Amino acid sequence: MKVLSRIVRAVAIIAGFLLLFLGSFYNSLPLLFSGFAIFFIVFAVSFPRLVIEHRKVKKEEKLKIVKPNSSKTKVELEEHEHIEDVYTPEKVVVGDDDFQLDYIIDVEGQNLIINPELYNPFFEKKRTEFNTFYVVVKLNEKCPTVNISEEGEITASYKLDNYENEDFTDCIFYIKCAVTNDFGVVSMMLEGAVVDSIDDAHPVVFSYFDSIIYRFQIHYANQKNNEKAKQLADAIDGVELKDKALQYENHITPSNVRCVGICSNCKKSFVFLTKNYPMLNAIPVYSDDGIKTAELHDTIVNKNNWSITLGGITYRYYNSFCCKECGHPYIDYRKNHEMKAFGNLGCVHLKEKEIKVNSLSELANEESDILNFDLF
Repeated sequence: MKVLSRIVRAVAIIAGFLLLFLGSFYNSLPLLFSGFAIFFIVFAVSFPRLVIEHRKVKKEEKLKIVKPNSSKTKVELEEHEHIEDVYTPEKVVVGDDDFQLDYIIDVEGQNLIINPELYNPFFEKKRTEFNTFYVVVKLNEKCPTVNISEEGEITASYKLDNYENEDFTDCIFYIKCAVTNDFGVVSMMLEGAVVDSIDDAHPVVFSYFDSIIYRFQIHYANQKNNEKAKQLADAIDGVELKDKALQYENHITPSNVRCVGICSNCKKSFVFLTKNYPMLNAIPVYSDDGIKTAELHDTIVNKNNWSITLGGITYRYYNSFCCKECGHPYIDYRKNHEMKAFGNLGCVHLKEKEIKVNSLSELANEESDILNFDLF
């Protein structure tokens, strides 16, 4: 495909030169205009690709492989494909040249091993600035689980639940880690893309709308020994997505991003999708068990008393969105009515159906799979 594209561009350039020559020779404005038009089209098509390739090359020049248990050994890559020469499924860390990742994070299988005490030197002069680096994890299951381990103990587990036709066995999970030390508490915001091979593990995959991306709930490290970290982790129980780092301020979450929340009660993770209901002039409402979602198109209702029942399932305006494993409120609207406001994103558990409520007296006859909606 690349060879064919280059041939087409070469032919177009030759044609452009020929038209310019003939236009000058015969003093023909149409020929001159046609020649310039061809050059403009070639430039418009080629320039964005050249910029992307240039940025990719510059980024790849910075990438390092850091072999755990050998902090002095680093293999510089001239080409991204050379990762295969030193890559091992069990342990590999990828990051920028100026960041000593062997002190920050290690990978064993599907476990991310961290030592919060060693973060401090990196944040002495940058207290609240996020430092971003990348980690590569080799997946070995259809629905794998990525763990965070501290001091030999697993402190957070994120299961990459997926659809029946998806199998992540032998895929690569390319994780973007944003880490900060905010007044003595180390927080980690993780977002990973599932790619087929190590050759596809590049930051640009996060900008592709067809990538499968998982966004993890924020993790506060060292909760066992740091009381403030424990308090911050407890404080996000039942609050909105933006406080859990699952929704970015002033940004619409793309439809290919799957959020992974962790229940503060049972400590199990669950995957859900977000939907921008305000753009549909709708409000999300949830069932009494907090598992199912309905799309309410009547935005002026009696909020305290509104409810509707279908097939034995009752939806109420202030019902909470709950953990699928134990039913604990993940976003607690019953307790915090002020969080329920027009403009909020809605949540739909992965593989769950969504009900469309068209009016107070009329209910859509068909259940709709969220995959059939434009989530933007």
